[in-house]
Amino acid sequence: MATLPRVEDTVALGSRLGSQLRAG
Repeated sequence: MATLPRVEDTVALGSRLGSQLRAG
């Protein structure tokens, strides 16, 4: 990726990963 990931995108990914880990 040429551009760094946006803070919002990172937070969204973290939230989704956390939800999946908790759900799983």
